[in-house]
Amino acid sequence: MNTLKPFGLPLLASAVLLVGCSKSPVEVGVEAAQSAAKQALAPLNPKDASAQAERMVALIADRPECYFYVEQLREAGRGHPTAGTTQLDLVGAYDGATKAGCVKAVR
Repeated sequence: MNTLKPFGLPLLASAVLLVGCSKSPVEVGVEAAQSAAKQALAPLNPKDASAQAERMVALIADRPECYFYVEQLREAGRGHPTAGTTQLDLVGAYDGATKAGCVKAVR
C-alpha cells in the first residue's frame, strides 16, 4: 500500500477538481428540459414575420398603385416577429395601404 501513497494526493486532487467542475444532476436536468422545450416550440416561433406579412399582403388590392405597399409589407416581414420595429413597420405599411385605398373590402 505504500507504493500508492505518492499517487494518492494527486489522484485525490484531480478527483476533487473533476467533481468541482462538473455540473450537478439538477443543472443537467434543467438544461435538458430547456433544450427540449426550445425544440418543441421552434415551429411555433418563426424566425421572421413573413407569414404575418403575407396574410396582410393577401388583403391588398392587385393594382399597380398598390404594389408599393405589398413590397413594404414583405420587407417588414423579414424582421423578427416579436421586435417592436417589425410590428411598427407592418402596421405602418398596412395603414398606408388603407389610406391609399389599396385594402380589399372584407366581406
